[in-house]
Amino acid sequence: MSGTAHAALGQFSKNAEGAEALYDEWAATYDEALSSWHYPVPGRVAETLVSCSVPTDGSIVDLGCGTGMSGEAIRSKFTGSLTGLDISSGSL
Repeated sequence: MSGTAHAALGQFSKNAEGAEALYDEWAATYDEALSSWHYPVPGRVAETLVSCSVPTDGSIVDLGCGTGMSGEAIRSKFTGSLTGLDISSGSL
């Protein structure tokens, strides 16, 4: 899959299996694609946790963690345990 997945979205079923297949296929270039889009979500996730006074040494679960971009941003601000879960084993 190319660095932009939008063209491939129509190739996959609109269900859990289709989402898994899409992200498994896209995993190899996902970080590169989102970085090229200046994707702000990972930093915003970490900032939101800080602004909500989540304890920096607490436990955090990143649901839909994908390749771990938000996890990296979270780890830069938190020292507690961080667990990531995602439907795409290719992304993990």
